[in-house]
Amino acid sequence: MLNELKQRSETKLFDSIMPFRLDRSLDKEHGGYFTRLDREGATTPVSYIRLQGRQVWTQSRFYNKGPR
Repeated sequence: MLNELKQRSETKLFDSIMPFRLDRSLDKEHGGYFTRLDREGATTPVSYIRLQGRQVWTQSRFYNKGPR
């Protein structure tokens, strides 16, 4: 049961959530990341340094450790 939950969570994260965020959250005009995205990917430009740090940490972790 736990293995099934782990597999479903990883699939959702790597096949849906991360591609969505990576494609839409980078602020190409001003740098940094958009921290608020709706389901369609529309952004609300809010700059919270803590959330910027989380975004960088998460993407660095995935880069260094690989997706699975």
